[in-house]
Amino acid sequence: MMEGKLESFYPNKKLSSSGSYMDNYLAGEWKFWDDKGKLTGEYVYEGDIVKTLNVWDSLGNQTIKDGNGVFKTFYPDGKPMEAGHIKDGYKSGPWKTYFNNGILNEEGEFKDNVYYIKNASSSTLNSMIKDGEGKYNSDETSGFQQGTVHKGLRVGEWILKKMESDSVPSQTLTYRNGKLNGKQKTFFENGQVSAEGDLKDNKREGTWFWYHKNGRVESFVFFEMEKKKDSNI
Repeated sequence: MMEGKLESFYPNKKLSSSGSYMDNYLAGEWKFWDDKGKLTGEYVYEGDIVKTLNVWDSLGNQTIKDGNGVFKTFYPDGKPMEAGHIKDGYKSGPWKTYFNNGILNEEGEFKDNVYYIKNASSSTLNSMIKDGEGKYNSDETSGFQQGTVHKGLRVGEWILKKMESDSVPSQTLTYRNGKLNGKQKTFFENGQVSAEGDLKDNKREGTWFWYHKNGRVESFVFFEMEKKKDSNI
């Protein structure tokens, strides 16, 4: 389980990122740089929620300042990957993601930190979600995802894999009304559970366990609304 301060570096020894982990989650303020040493982003991680503070593009232009502005990411060839707005640090309003060929993958809207999916297509351009309803079954750059969308919101169990052909999921999640509520599990490649616990409105709640690959408990932490209350660490 990852815990404490962490810094990563590019092959040229330039600092890539700096921040802290808490109970295997990114926690608190993180900073990121490009391989030339220019600051590209400042964020605050709050459980599964990311607050965006400041962002600079590849030319050094500040696109988000003090939590407000336009958020865009790009593929290595310059084609758009993701686009939307940040308001008071959080994703807000219409949001779009694209395939690496520039074709629209998904469109939705953020309302009060909840994401509503409007329409989504697979990489073969088959419609998965239409007007907020359907089965999500996608093997995109972010990995394979499978689950149900109802009234624009993720509901029930969702299965995540690195590749669709993988026999073992990397993670299983439970959603209610678009938020993580219920059991969450992550898995080793051999299928053994590596971590498990419950979430309530996107925050860890109750006792979470971390395991070794042989199934033995490595550690546990008791949470109340994401705040650590007790552990064996």
